[in-house]
Amino acid sequence: MKKTALLKKEAFSAKNRLPTVLILLVLLPAVFAGAALVFEDVLPRDSPIAVVPSDDTVTDDELEAVEGVLSAFSEPSTYDGDLDRALERERFYAAVEVPPEFADDAGGTFVVHVHGSVVPFDEPSRIIVSVLDSGLRGLGTDASVERNVVGDETELSEYLLPVLLVSLVLVLGLTYVPHELRRERGAVERLRLETSLVSVVVAKVAFYSVLLVVPVAVFHLAAVYLGYDAVFVSLPAVAFLVVTFVYLSFLSSAVTLATDFGALGRFVNVSLLFGAVVLSNLVYPVGFFSSLRRDFARLLPTHYSALAVRSHATKDVPATLFADVFVAILAFTTLTFVALVAAARRYEP
Repeated sequence: MKKTALLKKEAFSAKNRLPTVLILLVLLPAVFAGAALVFEDVLPRDSPIAVVPSDDTVTDDELEAVEGVLSAFSEPSTYDGDLDRALERERFYAAVEVPPEFADDAGGTFVVHVHGSVVPFDEPSRIIVSVLDSGLRGLGTDASVERNVVGDETELSEYLLPVLLVSLVLVLGLTYVPHELRRERGAVERLRLETSLVSVVVAKVAFYSVLLVVPVAVFHLAAVYLGYDAVFVSLPAVAFLVVTFVYLSFLSSAVTLATDFGALGRFVNVSLLFGAVVLSNLVYPVGFFSSLRRDFARLLPTHYSALAVRSHATKDVPATLFADVFVAILAFTTLTFVALVAAARRYEP
């Protein structure tokens, strides 16, 4: 057979697998290239920081002056709500408390509040103190700057434990569940004669959701053995882990069915996994690398899942702290279930 004939055969084969080829040669390179765009800096220049008045006598002009000093290093904004709650929910990663009349001879003391459990922001918070101190001196004021740590300080390895657990759930939901569906395709075809395809998928997802207790227990025992205060067996943390696994499994199963169990589905699910890991800010606070990555993270449910699990595992926070987030994630889970139903109907004759 001539080489040209072999080339024609490959071209014809690629034409028949055009969606898969496009995923491999267009979508995946675009995702990998786009990932570079979200790393603009190694300093948290776009992380949200609150500027709060210490009392009612602090003027708007004074708050704006402090925002101007901080704007070169962060994304400052005035805030007058519950400061501790905002830091626990990581709405802000630092809060600068502004004293009244600091530009006058009275001086005063600025207090930079940070939460001790957000380990990646520990060093940046010290830099904020230094930048603020230098900026205030440039304004000609004698005000001093102090740093206050809210909550217990956490070690880096303790901070990373819940991050790794969430990462494991991402892998299981986006790759293992669809792999099991493909592996059992023959059995799934037979079961479709007795029950619906959606019921088969839901049963599989429910079964592995119960089995999540095993990795949760392993991580909890590891934390106990290492002497950490991280608590993985709390009801809120487990609830967020389970619902995260469920919506990821529904989504990956919908992709698998929509692509007829083919290779295209595998590539799409792997791309979703890569995107979730890169864009969800599982480790670093939002805005740590770029404003673009910050905006992407705030659109992804996996970011809020990771934030809630880590907060409940490493912080002493109320069980209802992320109740609104949980409701929003349940709503997203419903959407993934609808996508699963639509994909199943498309697949079934």
